[in-house]
Amino acid sequence: MSHRTITVVSYAFVAFVAGAAVLIVEITGARLMASSLGNSIYTWSALIAAILIALSFGSIVGGLLVDRYLHVKCLFWSMLLAALATAAAPFVASVLQDRVLALGLIQGALLASLAIFTLPSFAYGMVPPICVKLLTSSTDTKTVGLSAGVITMAGSLGSFFGALITPFWLLPNLSLTTIFLSIAAMVVVTPIVLVRAAPLKSSRVVFLLLLGGGLLLSGLRSNKSAFAPPVIFEQQTPYHRIRVEETPSNGVTSRFLILDTTLEGGITPGTDVLPLEYQNTWRLIPKLGIHVDHAVCIGAGSFGIPIRLSQAYPDARVDVAEIDPQVIQVGFDFFDLGQYPKVHPVATDGRVFLKQTSEHYEVIYIDAYHGVRYIPPHLTTAEFFKLCHEHLTPNGMVMMNIISAVSGPNAELFRDFGATVRAVFPSVYFIALQPARPESIQNVVFVCFNGGPPPGVEAEMADLASYIPRDEKPIVDERNPIEAVLAHQLRQTE
Repeated sequence: MSHRTITVVSYAFVAFVAGAAVLIVEITGARLMASSLGNSIYTWSALIAAILIALSFGSIVGGLLVDRYLHVKCLFWSMLLAALATAAAPFVASVLQDRVLALGLIQGALLASLAIFTLPSFAYGMVPPICVKLLTSSTDTKTVGLSAGVITMAGSLGSFFGALITPFWLLPNLSLTTIFLSIAAMVVVTPIVLVRAAPLKSSRVVFLLLLGGGLLLSGLRSNKSAFAPPVIFEQQTPYHRIRVEETPSNGVTSRFLILDTTLEGGITPGTDVLPLEYQNTWRLIPKLGIHVDHAVCIGAGSFGIPIRLSQAYPDARVDVAEIDPQVIQVGFDFFDLGQYPKVHPVATDGRVFLKQTSEHYEVIYIDAYHGVRYIPPHLTTAEFFKLCHEHLTPNGMVMMNIISAVSGPNAELFRDFGATVRAVFPSVYFIALQPARPESIQNVVFVCFNGGPPPGVEAEMADLASYIPRDEKPIVDERNPIEAVLAHQLRQTE
């Protein structure tokens, strides 16, 4: 292999590693921040903005630096800085955790993003212009455009690689700290590939190897850390940070499922009461005399509602559409799911599940959340509820939980959502968990009937018709403001 080819491959590989590291840091960083701030639109926006602005300034500084000082040391020091800043990210996040919570959602997300990701992103931004300049100067100054293209392509391919490996392998198998430290180890040893393309002292090579080995060993060690009580299980997945906690109270130990920052449910041995009050609205189904042969729950949580339905209707089949397969496994391992053979969980998105099934249901219960009050947008539109309507029996019903005020300035979600389900179903009612405080943010469960409401329904819940103006527009796939509505609600109620 010629010296020129070695030079091109070496600098392209450095750019590839830097590109991969940026995407891995970005995706893993979102999981890092979710443990404190959830997965709101503000968290992602602040994270992406901080990384992009830092990459931009890093590119300018890297170009200016290598123009003034044309030496491979520029690349050596930028990669070293990137590696050390990447390794520090989880520890900076840990130090800032209490402070960002106190600042609130928006300010907390901005502070965390800037403090954690500015320095590593800045350093990664320096790499491409330095590589372009060094590659051009060591090969042929007439091929600047080609050199820039090679480095840009290598960085983009690295980002492509990082975007794939992070959700499909890194997050399911490694702790967040291990990922950051392992990426830092990879970045810090990468300049060694330049030894045949540019002068690099043997002392620096030894230093990089020792530092990279130390970072990797530290990462592997952190991946084996034990759970701290009350946590009895913890795992990162492409969808959530899953935790299972056990809490003793009055001589009884309850077990809870937490996804990121949100309590999703739990069990208390010896009782049939679910720990989250709104989940007990499932009791309305037998109370209204609804006969159930087949039900589906979209969103599993700790499987409290599907298990209670299976207990109340022993001969009924209860399907569960849960997007995270590890949540299903946790249901079997910690929440007695295996004791209920009539409950059939499927690892899929709820809307996809309804599109693919030909079944019809007496009950569809929707309780799908991802982070703090965050409802997946595609589960809020008129098209989605038309799909639900198509899969109901003639006297079937849909129940869905949202978090909103019923009236006042914080009722925007209630109004938008109410207008949407009313556009699809002939009879819509709702249950507010705090009916005496309609202007307070609370759990509100919509109950939508395919036909007329069963007898006695007025005594159990309120008719939506008297709460939602007729000119209120439904949410549709083409125009879906749900994320902005949820973000506004979160901002108003911090």
